[in-house]
Amino acid sequence: MVLDVPRKLRRQLGKSRFAASLKTHDLAVNFHSLRHWFITKARRNADQAVVARIVGHAQQTITDHVYNHGPGDDVERRCVEAVRLPE
Repeated sequence: MVLDVPRKLRRQLGKSRFAASLKTHDLAVNFHSLRHWFITKARRNADQAVVARIVGHAQQTITDHVYNHGPGDDVERRCVEAVRLPE
């Protein structure tokens, strides 16, 4: 169901809900932390060159250098699960 609510009101309600959620979970969020989060998540599931273009980096190496946190949790989990102890 889509409500016929003016865009400005929808935007304000969204901001209010977002702010309330941050306060509830005691999170400090700003533009740069959201950008960092987005790039980190996107790099795990998308072509690296595409992510660099989306975020406005002229060179993919900038994205790789600044946002490289090593292997993701899923890679580390698979690595640990692959180790079998002798019986």
